Amino acid sequence: MKNKIFLAVGAVGLFILGYVTHSTLGVTTSVSYPTEFTYEEYRTELACSAQISSFLHADKSNKKIIGETSEGTDKFSVKINRDEGTLSILTAAEMESGSQTPTVYSIINENEDGLSAVWGGESTNQISSFVFNKNNGFAVYSTNRDSLLGNEPTANAIYFTCI
Repeated sequence: MKNKIFLAVGAVGLFILGYVTHSTLGVTTSVSYPTEFTYEEYRTELACSAQISSFLHADKSNKKIIGETSEGTDKFSVKINRDEGTLSILTAAEMESGSQTPTVYSIINENEDGLSAVWGGESTNQISSFVFNKNNGFAVYSTNRDSLLGNEPTANAIYFTCI
């Protein structure tokens, strides 16, 4: 199962790389690189702020596959429960709307360098992943689904800095 998840996430990454490399637009979005991060192993909470967001989708009416990037605006609260092997994510938008129910991910790997967790949609064909690097505080969140509004698959990836 782990191999299939990593292959799916890797395929999206290669697709994004291939799309950007062969894009006629040549658009690049960049933000400043954070300078300092210290991770203490006992931590059970992270506050993550999006730096760059991307979204891939198909436009059937125009017969195009579209890749969009933008400066990140999302914020996540992340709680790590090592005893249960779970990681819970609550977005700022969910908190602002009064929700206190996070999405619970299964931790599939944790070592001194990082932590990886996945979630599979119970009622949708969707898989989400959260990969955190303990050495620099960077994290990548990605979601892939068979469709969002139409009948074509979509994917989004968000690059975060966490403290």
